[in-house]
Amino acid sequence: MRAKELLKGFLRHENDAVRLKAIEALGRIGGEDVIQIIHPMLASSVFEEKLVAARALAAIGVDGIAALRISEPNSDEVTKAIAWQVLEECGAMKEGL
Repeated sequence: MRAKELLKGFLRHENDAVRLKAIEALGRIGGEDVIQIIHPMLASSVFEEKLVAARALAAIGVDGIAALRISEPNSDEVTKAIAWQVLEECGAMKEGL
């Protein structure tokens, strides 16, 4: 729990690399509360944040993949492309997850 709180603080860090690593780490921790934290980052104006957030959601597992799938139809073209790429990478497109 303490790690999640610390990582959530790093999501607002001025250094891009710190923010991206915090997103990755949260994805490894997982959980429904983490999905709620990461999911809005798909709307970021920073391409790398969108990509890392999508991969972090996929890393969480079935629930994260479901959140990624749900957001995809209502997203801008870049976010849709990222979502499709990440779903392909994790095999979710073939497996029907």
